[in-house]
Amino acid sequence: MRLTLRAALLWLVPVFVLALWFPRSIERPASSRSFQMSVWTYEGEGVYWDQTAALVDIPMFGEGNEQPPGRSIMRANTWLASTPFAVEGVPRPDWSRILAVIIDEPYTGSLPDDEDGEIRTNPCWDSDRQETVTDIREKLMRAAAALHGIAPRTRLWVNFHQYEVDWMRDPECPQHLNDPVIDVVSLDNYDVFVSSLHDEYEWFASSIFDQQLALVPGTFYEDDWSLIEKALARLRLRGYFNYADKLNRRCDVGLGRAGRTDSYDGCRLWIVAGWSATPQVDRYLGLLHPNVSPLQEVWTSQLSKAQRFDARERGAYLPVTGGSRSPSSNDL
Repeated sequence: MRLTLRAALLWLVPVFVLALWFPRSIERPASSRSFQMSVWTYEGEGVYWDQTAALVDIPMFGEGNEQPPGRSIMRANTWLASTPFAVEGVPRPDWSRILAVIIDEPYTGSLPDDEDGEIRTNPCWDSDRQETVTDIREKLMRAAAALHGIAPRTRLWVNFHQYEVDWMRDPECPQHLNDPVIDVVSLDNYDVFVSSLHDEYEWFASSIFDQQLALVPGTFYEDDWSLIEKALARLRLRGYFNYADKLNRRCDVGLGRAGRTDSYDGCRLWIVAGWSATPQVDRYLGLLHPNVSPLQEVWTSQLSKAQRFDARERGAYLPVTGGSRSPSSNDL
C-alpha cells in the first residue's frame, strides 16, 4: 500500500522518538572529552555539593556554606556588599581551593519588569534603569577588584542573562557590561539548541581574546513536557558537549589575567556547567529528580569519558588521561 506524505510523516515521528530513547548500551562507546563539568547547586533549595559528587568534576557551593574538600566553584552571595567576600558573619572559604567565583545575572536581578513581565528593555532608553545598571556595574567592578586582591588565581565568572547580552550588542546603544577583569563569561538561555547561541559565544570570544567561556546547558525537564520534548532535551544536551569539544580543539588563547592555575588554562572553554541539579523548583525538575534519569544518563555518559589534553597546548597542565577521538562536528 502506498503511503501518503501525511501518513508517512506520522509514521516517522514515533520512530524518531524511539531512536532518541534507545538504551545507552547501543550508543557509541565512551572515548574522551576535552572539558570539565559541573552542575549548579542551591543550598537554599536543599541541594549541597556532596549530593552531586557523582555528577561533576568540579563541585559548586554557595558562599557562606560548607566548602567541598577539594577544588571547587563558589557562587557569590556578598558581591553587592561594600566589602565583597569579607562580610562580617559570613565564613571565609579556603581561597587556595576556589577555582572560580560565579556572579549570576548581575543586572536583570536588580531591574524592574517590563509591562509584559520580562526585563527585555535596554536600560539605555530609560534613565532610571540606566542609573541602576551603572550602579550595579560599579559594584561588580568593586567585587572583581576585591576578589583579585584576595585570591589572584581565582577566576571571576559572570553568567549573563540573554537580555544582558542583547543590551551589550545593541547597535544603537550598546551597554558596556562585559570587561577584561571578568575571566569567564557564560549565557543563560535554555530550551534552544546550542547552534542558535554560536553567534553570541563567538561575539564574546572576539570581544576579549583571552577571556574564557563557560557553557550552561539545561539539565532539567519541565513537569508537563511530552515524550518528544524530553527527547529533544537530551539531543540539545549532546549538542552542547559536541560544541564544547570543538571549542577546545586547541588551548591557545593565552593564559589571561589569572595566569597559570592548572585548570584548563589557555582553553577557550573553561567548563560546561549544567543548570541545575535541584530536584524541583516550580515547574523545573533538575538532574537529581528521579523522572530526569534519562537526561542524567546523557550527562553521566559524558562525565565518564576520560579528559583529553594535547601535551603541546596550554591545556596540558593537567594530566593527559584520555584517548585521541576527534571532536564531533555535529554542533546541534
